[in-house]
Amino acid sequence: MNLEERLTTALREDLDRLDASPGDPHPALVAGSRIIRRRTTLRVVTTVAAVGAVTLTTGIALRPGDRSDDQEPAPAPRVGGWTKAARSPLTPRYAPLMAWTGDDVLVIGGHQDTPCPPTADCAQASDPLSDAAAYNPHTDTWRTIAAPPLRVDSGTPAVVSDGVVVTGNARDWWTYDPGADRWNELYTPATVNAGPWTELDGKVYAVNSARTVSVLDVATGSWSTLPSDDLAPALTVDGLFATPAGIVLAGVNYDEAAPDEPTLTQADIWDGESWSRLPRTGMIGWLYYWTGERIIGIEPGSADGGQTNNWGRSYPAAGALDPATGKWEPVPGLDYEDRATGPAWSVEAADGPLVATQGRVFDDTTRTWTEPGIPDSAVDSNLTATWADGRLVFFGGYDLDAQQLSSETWIWTPGAEPQSSPPTTAAQEAPVGVIEDLSGQWRLLEAEIDGEQYSPARNAGVELVVHARASQAFVGCELVGLRPRVDGDEVSLRPAAKSGFMLSCPPFFEDSPVSSGLYFDALRSVERGERDGRTLVLTGRDIVLTFQKHR
Repeated sequence: MNLEERLTTALREDLDRLDASPGDPHPALVAGSRIIRRRTTLRVVTTVAAVGAVTLTTGIALRPGDRSDDQEPAPAPRVGGWTKAARSPLTPRYAPLMAWTGDDVLVIGGHQDTPCPPTADCAQASDPLSDAAAYNPHTDTWRTIAAPPLRVDSGTPAVVSDGVVVTGNARDWWTYDPGADRWNELYTPATVNAGPWTELDGKVYAVNSARTVSVLDVATGSWSTLPSDDLAPALTVDGLFATPAGIVLAGVNYDEAAPDEPTLTQADIWDGESWSRLPRTGMIGWLYYWTGERIIGIEPGSADGGQTNNWGRSYPAAGALDPATGKWEPVPGLDYEDRATGPAWSVEAADGPLVATQGRVFDDTTRTWTEPGIPDSAVDSNLTATWADGRLVFFGGYDLDAQQLSSETWIWTPGAEPQSSPPTTAAQEAPVGVIEDLSGQWRLLEAEIDGEQYSPARNAGVELVVHARASQAFVGCELVGLRPRVDGDEVSLRPAAKSGFMLSCPPFFEDSPVSSGLYFDALRSVERGERDGRTLVLTGRDIVLTFQKHR
């Protein structure tokens, strides 16, 4: 790995969490979360990049070629650890839509072009592939299934209702019936302008920008609507969850927050007769998943409002809400150290109480975390996974070293003792170190990474730029030689040439000036920063970056 690659990795991991204050972090948290995650309900999941290197070797399941023709396929073992599944009939790919029907894992569509590397400026991904297959984890067998009539990848909203997949975007909804191996187009009324969000008892729910919830009866194909949520002040529509206690809309309202307090996540619930507002939570992040008991959000970190207009304590980004009682409580084990401590395949996948995130698995029943590690595979990025009967099934991905896509299927089965996390409280504060007056340009002089010294070339022009006017929650940060590229709510700064560096930042709100100053809030690698005149040194466990004030 050359200097550019190592600095890119280190800088992106450490600097994209730099925090500025004062201000309400909720808009920036929401903006970043929209890019990182999409809504995932029941058995449907999405993808993110993998981290770490291959170090763990585990048992391999019997493959079809290992059996005689008269033998029944052997079921995949239920012992904890990693198992490689039978060969798939699908070509190598990344980012397919994956769904668990209760009998099979469906792998639909995805992409076969080369994934965009972190430091490149790439065109939009190719059109999704048009084939699909089903994998039975109990018999370790595959079969091809009917091709989807719409373009499908891991970003396509989808839910599963009684084994039937409901998927689509805006008003283009389809169902897939595995028993009949048939796709059917659904009529969608004018009130529907989004994909499916959530499902319960044979009904699929979607919500539009007017906070009107549309309800699809999957068995009959008929639609109905709930009365609009007209509670005031109105909440933003950030989450929709179907629970036995009622239909829950989660979001925030910006009208009731005082200047000396954050904008906290709230929820409205439809109990079958009327809408009511649950007590305000103690979290500043989104709610993402219904676990069967609670609606949880698992964004790491916290904020205290900064030196000006300080809120008096830190508020966590994560938390859990019981819709039946309105009780909210923090999720244990979530700060900036929340990622896996060792090599990890990192995906976002949830089914019932099990939630996979950032290389770890949270069990909402036991309130504990487990680190699965990684299997004996060369795949190290662009992974996709879904839960299937309590096991996490991965498909495809990309091998960065060999620069090739994969069609491997790996299964992780829980079995090891969970790693318990100590309880946390909303008032718990992380250590914070502050470096004042950093606005301007800082040129990188030298870097020490993993004990090796590097001196950037004179024409590299590596600089850290700190703006005095940025978003409400994050310092605007960039590196010289990059150009901005807007994608929805995110501004990505990408290299103008083939070589260079990239750092993704939240969008800039020019009408919201913030005081200059970088806040290192319990960062994972950069543990402290020191400024001596025109010299700035960022120090961590494996990295020391020395900058000099340029202008």
